[in-house]
This record gives sequence, structure tokens and C-alpha cells, in this order.
Amino acid sequence: MLKPSLSRSLALLALLSLAACAAPELPKQNAEPAVLVQAAIPPGAPAQQALGRVRAAQLHLIASESGGRVARIEVDVGERVRRGQLLLQLDAAVALPRLAAARKELARAEAQLADRSRHRARVASLLDIGAASDADAEQAEIEYQAAQSGLAAARTELAAAGHELDAVQLRAPVDGAIAARHIERSAVAAPGAVLLEIDGDGAREIVALAPAAMAGSLQLGALLHWHSAALRGRAVVERIASRASGPDAREIVARVVEGEPQPGAIVVLELAAVALKATAQVPAAAVLSSRDGARSVRVLDADRRVREVPVELLQLVAGGALVAGELTPGTLVLAAGGQHVAPGTRVQPRLAAR
Repeated sequence: MLKPSLSRSLALLALLSLAACAAPELPKQNAEPAVLVQAAIPPGAPAQQALGRVRAAQLHLIASESGGRVARIEVDVGERVRRGQLLLQLDAAVALPRLAAARKELARAEAQLADRSRHRARVASLLDIGAASDADAEQAEIEYQAAQSGLAAARTELAAAGHELDAVQLRAPVDGAIAARHIERSAVAAPGAVLLEIDGDGAREIVALAPAAMAGSLQLGALLHWHSAALRGRAVVERIASRASGPDAREIVARVVEGEPQPGAIVVLELAAVALKATAQVPAAAVLSSRDGARSVRVLDADRRVREVPVELLQLVAGGALVAGELTPGTLVLAAGGQHVAPGTRVQPRLAAR
């Protein structure tokens, strides 16, 4: 007969064996990889627009060489002007008397030269008949040459006086429209200061302060759309400022290639050519490139399986890329690392911060 202590030990071993057999298996670790995803958003974000002002591609700055008090202003902003038309006149209190004196001196010098010319001819005739000496002829020649020099000096003074008067009478160098006026009547203009601006007829360009994100995504030659209340057209980027012109803004200049906006008009510039074709905006890192240059984005289906969608990369923009393809806003795309997850793989999505 078994001892009580031995019986208790055997019973305990039996219980332990039964417990070991009944213990459930440990769950296998989840093999689905975690991926960062982000929803595609509609293209054409507000940051891809900028307000601009239309101006002539040929802008003429009107300034005075000598400066002076403004006596008359004949034009105002927006008025059409013709080449040679008087725009503005400075005080001519000095220029007009000088011009009058120069004209009077020119008339005197011309009369004197005519007189010396006749005298030289008379002396030559007298010299032929022996009624005048060689010294007389030489003196007549000297007086004639002096009169010629006096006439040349008078003409030079008249030209200078005329130039001085032209300097106070500012005229339009081209046909166009007054774009800006920087001075008022009776004000004193400094030498070289710009007094008026004229938009010449011909090509037009749009100057805009674009959001830095928009300007940074543009390249020279990029095609933009512009529109105002009643007009629309296209423009090509010609200049992009290398430095910021204000808080989060840079100046861009685009030449109008379609449409006829008037100088001074305010228009909206936008990446319409890209936005109209784009179907979605995705993170830049979501766009994958194959060896043959094809582009694609990997997305999640309803059952959390990865699927590859071919796309066309249209333009890099602030915070992402504009793409065209079978991809719509709201679709979950692999925000980064998509090249490491094969199509068909079931994954655990983690929403990425924008």
C-alpha cells in the first residue's frame, strides 16, 4: 500500500501533466507589415494661385536730366499718349531766355559771316587790279575765318539751349499709356528721378507676388493660366526672383502669350494647365520610378492589400506632387517606402502626419 506522501506527489504530477496538455498555444506574431499611408487630395491647392498686375513688356521711365520745379502736367494715369506728345514741363525760366539769346546770337553770327564773305570777295577783286595789297587780302581772310568760327560757336550754343529746353519739356518716347505718375504740379523734381512711367504698346507681361511654395515649384518657361472677371488666357514664366519679396512670397514675371489683358489690370495667375490635367496630389515620396522611367503610386484596396497604380508625374508642388492617372482624392497611398512593399501584400496602415 502506497504511503500518503507518495500518493500526494503522484497526484500532483498528474495534475501538472494535465495542465500542460490543456495549455493553449501562444498566438503567432502578426506578419503584416505596418506602412505609413496618406489620403490623396484634390489638385490645385490655393497656394498654386497668385494675384498679378498686367504691364507692358516695354516699360519706359520718364525722368529729367537737370531736375527743377514742375510747371505743367499734361497727362494722368491711364491716358493714351502718342510718340512726341508733351507729357510734363518743368520751370523754363532759365531755358527759354537762354534759347532766345542763342537764337539772337546765331542771327548775328550769320549776318557777320555774310558781311565778312562779301568783304573778302571785294578785297580779292581789288587785289586783281592792284588796288589792294596782299596784307589786305590776308586780313580779310582772317576776319572771314573768325566769322565762321563765331557761327559754329553760335550753333553749338543754340543746340545746348535747345537741349536744355528739351530737358524741361518731357515728351513721350513711344505710343502707349501712362502707367504711373510720381510727382505733382509745383513739386521739385530731382535730377534723374523718375516722374512718369509709360506702358508701351505691344507685348504684355504679368508681375505677381507668388507664394514661395508656388514660386519654388516653377521653372522658366512654365505655362500658367491667367484670368480676370471677363478675360482669360495663358502666360509663360520669364523671370523668378531669387530672393523673397515679402513674407513667404517671391516675385515672378510671366509674358502673356494668349489673351489681351490691359496694362494695369489685376489678374489671377494659376497652375491651371497642370491642375486641370491632374487627378490628385500625393506626397512626393509616394511617386515611384522604375528603370524604364515609368511612374507609379502604391495604394491600399478595401481589404488592406497593396495595389500599384501607374501615374504621370506632372509637377512637384509644395508638400507633394501633382499626378494624373487612375487615382482619385481620398485614396490611401503609401506615403513613403512603397518600393519595399510588393503589390498584393496585406498591410497594417498607419496614418502619416501631413
